Amino acid sequence: MSPLRNQRHERFCLALAEGHSIAESYAAAGYSKNRGNASRLKANESIVTRLAELQGAAAKSSLASLLSELEDARQQATSLKQLSACVRAVEAKARISGLLVEKVEVKTLEEKFEDCKSPQDIVRRSFVECQRDGYGLEEKDWEEYRRLMLGWWEALDNFLAAAKAKPVQPIMSAEARDRHERKRLGLAPRSPGNGSRQ
Repeated sequence: MSPLRNQRHERFCLALAEGHSIAESYAAAGYSKNRGNASRLKANESIVTRLAELQGAAAKSSLASLLSELEDARQQATSLKQLSACVRAVEAKARISGLLVEKVEVKTLEEKFEDCKSPQDIVRRSFVECQRDGYGLEEKDWEEYRRLMLGWWEALDNFLAAAKAKPVQPIMSAEARDRHERKRLGLAPRSPGNGSRQ
């Protein structure tokens, strides 16, 4: 896509591509400050397309520049016989070019603990995960970790048991329940007052 015919729109896109805010770009294009109009203009289809084009060109330019710098660094490292620096430069080039992709394993909590059979197993797995995550836990910390986690587990069990044991509160008042039962059984409603018939 070529530059936009509307010069103000083009200036707006250029300012956005340079990293200015919507309001700043709107003012730079020669418009009076108005955030609502600036937001609406940014949503314009031709603006969106042109901005994507400008950002894509900037990204390609930056990528080419980085690759060139890394190639210079690789050549320098090779001439100085610094093979580890050379390898790092090649890896960086591959990563930036999208040829080297790091894979990260993502597991849900259910998957992490699926083979655990008891709270003790879960606590041990949790301890190992904390070690892997770099918390600096050592085997000497295991007993204290186990005590804390099982204590928390027991407190949670007690809390949930108490919540389960609470009596269910009736949704209807006693009077409403009485009226409902009388109606269900086809009995005459009670007269108002003390509940006795006259």
